[in-house]
Order: sequence, then C-alpha cells, then structure tokens
Amino acid sequence: RPGDDAPARSVHLRVRGLQALALDPLPSAGGDRLDGIAVLGGKLLAMQSDPKGGWSLAGTLSAPVGRRWIAVALRNGRGLALDADGWAFELDSGTGRWLGPFRLPAEMRWKGVCALPDSDGWLVAGQPPIDRGGPVELWRLPLRRGAAES
Repeated sequence: RPGDDAPARSVHLRVRGLQALALDPLPSAGGDRLDGIAVLGGKLLAMQSDPKGGWSLAGTLSAPVGRRWIAVALRNGRGLALDADGWAFELDSGTGRWLGPFRLPAEMRWKGVCALPDSDGWLVAGQPPIDRGGPVELWRLPLRRGAAES
C-alpha cells in the first residue's frame, strides 16, 4: 500500500543461479495455468504459489528442446520465453502449447522481455551491436494466436 513502511517479507524460496523470473499478476483461480516461470541453468521451470503467499519450484516446464533460455514473461496465462540466439516462443499455459519460434533481428543481443499491461503483447529489450553503439532498444511484439509448434 502507498505509504506503508512495512519491510519486504521473504517468500521463503532460495534458488542459486536464478537467471530470470516471471510471475503472473493475473493468476488463475482454478489452478489450470502457471503461476510463474523461472529460468535456471538455461532451462525453464514452473513455479507455484501457495495460500500463505510463498512460492515453490514445481518442476521442469515442457518446452521446445535444444534451447538455452535467458528471459521469460507471463501474464494472464500467456508466456513468452526468449532463448540466447534471439528466438522467441509463446506459451499458452492452460494447454501447454507453444507457438513459434519467432525470430528477432539477429544483429541484436536480446536481454529481456516483459508482458504489456494490455495483455496484447510483449516488450523485448535488445542491445545493438558494439560497432553501432547506442542504448538498449525496446521492441513491441504482438501476442500470437494460431497453430502450435509441432
């Protein structure tokens, strides 16, 4: 709450080597979707909330193989995972189906992703090549809907 001076409280989850984390701000009341996704050692892990406000790792997420994941975002049951080579995959966490891959411009070094508040897309951060210099660029990706990856 605004003006609340209470200290932040621990969620009682300690994970060494955590690379990225996305928690769904609109979790499913029925528990039929993911509550969160973590990146650990280049792999995707499902996260689960508990009634007391804590979090736990629920296991390895079934994801496209042969990828080294670097960033994730999650909102309203839809996830976006970004691999180290600049490929993005979208997840419908209710069905477990992945869409993609979607290639981001290869000349960029992609750093992170977040879900846009309108639930209609993603914002991806990328660094131009060193010889081009310049600040990190933000790219908007639309929410994908269509055939799942086979």
